[in-house]
Amino acid sequence: MSLTPHPCDHCTQLTCRADFRAGVTVQNTIQLRVACAPRDLVIPIFHDNTQESPRKHDMGGVHKGHFLGLLCTVADRPPTPL
Repeated sequence: MSLTPHPCDHCTQLTCRADFRAGVTVQNTIQLRVACAPRDLVIPIFHDNTQESPRKHDMGGVHKGHFLGLLCTVADRPPTPL
């Protein structure tokens, strides 16, 4: 038997049951803790209070008094502190 859990399986219950001759049954249930590497990393860049596409805008540096914001999001488990 093989099992390949996915991130959507996190916190689900998994029960393994064995039925033996003479009516003896043994089972155990666990809660899955699925961990996965970060994926779907998104870092939009905000320059002078407007969102810019990193491919369309060559900032060339940030000057004193200008606004620069980065908003990082990622899909992973356990959650990455950003």
